Amino acid sequence: MSIMRKRTVMRINVNWLVDMESLNKKQTISNVKVLTFSSGGLSFKCKEEIKVGESFIIHLPFASVPISVVRCLDDRYGALFLNVSLEEIDLIKQHLYKEDGQSILLESISQF
Repeated sequence: MSIMRKRTVMRINVNWLVDMESLNKKQTISNVKVLTFSSGGLSFKCKEEIKVGESFIIHLPFASVPISVVRCLDDRYGALFLNVSLEEIDLIKQHLYKEDGQSILLESISQF
């Protein structure tokens, strides 16, 4: 029996094509499609096979940040941000809120 934890962080649906570089081996993965984005991490689709526990620098449209893959289901992955700097946290927060400071309305909450 598997226990599902309820999400505590809201996610924003996005459609970004990005690249990421492995921190474990000399490998760049292109055409990674970021599906959801939150203050703690993101989900993405990728044609390359990635193992849970692998770490990358992902090049988002507004910053390059380290991530660790924590979930895998077929070609979909979930990752948490790693050792994010205060500057990167500010950039992430800026992209989670509108210019008027109000929370972005979500079209839906990701199930992954």
